[in-house]
Amino acid sequence: MIRVRETGFDKTYRIGNTTIHIVAAEQTDEERQERLAEVVRVIELIWSGVNDDRKQETL
Repeated sequence: MIRVRETGFDKTYRIGNTTIHIVAAEQTDEERQERLAEVVRVIELIWSGVNDDRKQETL
């Protein structure tokens, strides 16, 4: 069971006897946009690979 509770951290999870504190990195709007663009690029590469695999299966 995962329990989430509010603390001074960005997010805290307690799983069994383990506590995990998440602290998000500070970033500018420009950095956020660059990271989002990279995520989109990776998704497009993955999607392209999936479509290539499907094309080869039909041959």
